[in-house]
Amino acid sequence: GDLNGDGEIDTAYIVRGEDSRSLHVQFAVRSELELYHEPAGTLALDAYPLGPAEMVIAKGVLVVTDLTGGTTAVQATYRFRGEKARPKMRLIGLDATLYSRTYAHDGAKMSWNVLTGDVIATTMRRVGSGENATYDTSAVKRFKRPAKATYMEDTPDAEATLGMASKGK
Repeated sequence: GDLNGDGEIDTAYIVRGEDSRSLHVQFAVRSELELYHEPAGTLALDAYPLGPAEMVIAKGVLVVTDLTGGTTAVQATYRFRGEKARPKMRLIGLDATLYSRTYAHDGAKMSWNVLTGDVIATTMRRVGSGENATYDTSAVKRFKRPAKATYMEDTPDAEATLGMASKGK
């Protein structure tokens, strides 16, 4: 899909090695004589996911959802938009949820609009037990972080960012 608004079809893909996994984006560039691709960003992902990452391009935004961990899992959703002036992918949003897949402990959820600095952090309290276990998500905090340009290569770790959000940072 077109990630930088130039009308050309750009490419996003994930490469997995034995002990590594990374997201790559390349912008298509058309000159009078040729069409070629220019690297626009790379993000190192957890090498051992719980399944394949999902990627969607919607309205010029690359949305990547990744699930990592084990019984305690972290689901992260990254949103990136390409810049027209240069071949760079900018982080515009990060959502993360840490939870127990067996409801063994409490969890946390965060949604961060990187463009505005708005953060919504939710504490997920475990209620019930066994097959009736669920999470209560009524404890919500809203705060701002300084808004600054963050590019794909500098994207913070979702779990670490979630930990800071739960402390209101």
